[in-house]
Amino acid sequence: MRLFVNKMVVPAESRRSGNLGYGRLKASRVLVYSRLKGLENDTRIVEHLRKHRQVIRSLGLSSVPDRTTIGRWGRRYLSLLEEVFESLSSLLQLLTPTSHLIADSTPLVDLYDLEAEYVLADAGYASKSNIQAVETIGAEPVLAPNPRRGGKRRRLKHRGILRAKRYLVEQFNGLIKNHVSKGCWTKPKGMTKKTAMVTAGLISLNATAMNALLQSETSLKAVSQYWVRPRTEKW
Repeated sequence: MRLFVNKMVVPAESRRSGNLGYGRLKASRVLVYSRLKGLENDTRIVEHLRKHRQVIRSLGLSSVPDRTTIGRWGRRYLSLLEEVFESLSSLLQLLTPTSHLIADSTPLVDLYDLEAEYVLADAGYASKSNIQAVETIGAEPVLAPNPRRGGKRRRLKHRGILRAKRYLVEQFNGLIKNHVSKGCWTKPKGMTKKTAMVTAGLISLNATAMNALLQSETSLKAVSQYWVRPRTEKW
């Protein structure tokens, strides 16, 4: 966490008077670390930190934060977590440039990536507006045809690419849901905190992916081994 969630990645906060608290850098480390370790809620985070004193020092903390304090971080630092995720994603792009963007059937705020050459998606995205959005940025839409929106099933251009790469969506979703998020978003109240937890999970995946790439491990399967731990192993 200290290596990848650092002062260069987390924007510095302006100086202010009074109690400085833990600060945004330490708070973001705790939130990302909790997802890396699969800690379901704020209470579990506190319990884990109290049992592992060396982790407190590793995260740059001087003491264990209160449960309510950690609870406020999820709501207060959502925009910060989004900035950290985008920053680490940009670094990953430098380490291993990509040419494909694959969208799953979950509604997205932004369908496309300005760096993408091909945009792959399932039938749920096969609409004129989405195709136009992809073509506007000069990318090639590879969207599975939706029979309900076009009558006859049309022939899909580049269908070989979609068939070859589509499995990555399910593989990635399985990794995120089962080993990173572990349903953490189902219990907390409020969309802001839910979103913060999921974003922290994505950051933990980015950090792990960077670590894997630095060790010359490039497959998603290789990255996922960091979450699939033996049952006898204790954190």
